[in-house]
Amino acid sequence: MTLKLRGSTQGLKLLERHPVVFIKPAIGSLGKGISQIQSKGEKGEWQISGETAKVAQRKRNLTNLSQNGKAVPAPTVLSHAFPNKNSRIILGSGD
Repeated sequence: MTLKLRGSTQGLKLLERHPVVFIKPAIGSLGKGISQIQSKGEKGEWQISGETAKVAQRKRNLTNLSQNGKAVPAPTVLSHAFPNKNSRIILGSGD
């Protein structure tokens, strides 16, 4: 079933009713821009399901996936930006 999301309140109601919700842009194709959102875990606490950064093409400024930007795992981007730091510590998910 596809619904047009009209606000964050409607999105929260969907997460209360369904364990996983997929959000996609109103305009676009080829599966670009689709996000998966998971609701609370087994203990009723919110959980992070992924950490992603959008990256522009070389010599470009736009990170839009529809403009050939790429979604890249955040640890990959952070390890390039901060080569002397542990990306997991920066994200708060490591020791």
